[in-house]
Amino acid sequence: MPKTPTLEEIASIHHDKLTKILYELCQKDDMLHNKLTKLLLSQDIKLLEKSIMKDINTIKRGRKFIEYRHSFTFSEKIYTIVEDIKTLVDDDKVTSKLLQALILTDSKVYLRSDDSSGAIQSAYALAKEAWKKSALSLDNRSLLKALEEMLICEGFGMRDIFSKHFPHDVYTELYEKVLLLYTTEYEPFEKSSFHHVLLAIAHYLKDPKLYIQTKELKDEALVSYDFLDIAGEYQQTDDAKSTLFYLEKIEENSAYMEKLLTKHKQKRKFLELYEKAFTPLS
Repeated sequence: MPKTPTLEEIASIHHDKLTKILYELCQKDDMLHNKLTKLLLSQDIKLLEKSIMKDINTIKRGRKFIEYRHSFTFSEKIYTIVEDIKTLVDDDKVTSKLLQALILTDSKVYLRSDDSSGAIQSAYALAKEAWKKSALSLDNRSLLKALEEMLICEGFGMRDIFSKHFPHDVYTELYEKVLLLYTTEYEPFEKSSFHHVLLAIAHYLKDPKLYIQTKELKDEALVSYDFLDIAGEYQQTDDAKSTLFYLEKIEENSAYMEKLLTKHKQKRKFLELYEKAFTPLS
């Protein structure tokens, strides 16, 4: 396999030669053509925003079913849009706006695609991670509005759009708004989705008591699975005594406890905490 030229080696090539090569290649490669077009537009944020939004709307308006073999190529379209936004748009608020518009196309895309490989979902995950960073530039009111609009991926549940860096006040107000939606919703899937959102908000608020209250909203007896989750909430607040209390409520069958801990990929963390907490309390 031929060696890939380094950035320094490419930079050493005479500008005129590179220009000629790029010009010739962009006549044959649509992706490179689009990239160069956006680079030329990057000096005018309005024109650049309009160009990227056009790409997003193309995805939004799509109707053709995306077969498995085409899902990888389609995911590259999403990756490219995300990269264009991240590398070419200098205004974080515009970046947040464009990424949100892209993310909101996900439900329709999932419904018209065979994404067995998860390639398309991975591309959208990248968009959501980029949005979380750009959203830090938003004021509390704008951030709250954006979160409300993006909470649920229709037909697929809660979106992963929360960050530990978002303001406490925003999460507190969002919890109250979602709680109202939860209490007035009757469709089982939607109600379950709102419940997951409430649990996630309680987690980011680092409020184990609120997390327990949220668990109890379902009006079902808490079981070992719930106790493990609650122990995890206390663990993140460094409350060893409460962590131990809920770990000990898990069924005594050690095999079952082992299965739960392994499933959550937190076996070592919880067992080490359990051992550390148990000694001084015994």
